[in-house]
Amino acid sequence: MTAARRQRGFTLIEIIVTLVLLGLLGATVFGFMGQAVRGFFIARDALEITQKAQIALNRMRIELTYLDKNNVSASSSSAITYQTNISGATSTDTIAFDAANSRITFNGVTLIDDVGGLTFSYYNDPSDTTPASSYQASTTLVGITLVMLDSDGNTATFTTRVVPGKIT
Repeated sequence: MTAARRQRGFTLIEIIVTLVLLGLLGATVFGFMGQAVRGFFIARDALEITQKAQIALNRMRIELTYLDKNNVSASSSSAITYQTNISGATSTDTIAFDAANSRITFNGVTLIDDVGGLTFSYYNDPSDTTPASSYQASTTLVGITLVMLDSDGNTATFTTRVVPGKIT
């Protein structure tokens, strides 16, 4: 009867070996799944940042396209105040980087948040390699550099150029 008893069950060693092997297999599978999940979140964050940057750059590009070239009242590397004249209606607008709140504002209203920096570069000629520090009557091209922050504090830089006052 002792021989029959041995054939009915597993030994403690067999159970422990099986549990260790299942544990190793589970750790391997969950390790790969963890990497896939992290990759998904990284890609999602990158897409969100890119979309926000595109929307903000397009808005600034459109606004600067409509500016009245002779009526820029203030400009610096991080802000510009100008007049627009659309269909006879004149308005004064300001695009500025608010470093304290990591955002860009348009007339004081948040245009985009999670911003690490905004730089306007003013070129008198498209072939210039060194921009002026402020807008001048002879400015023919405005470069915009936007630095975005992701949830981990990493940065992504986006740039565009605008011919100001192209539409009159």
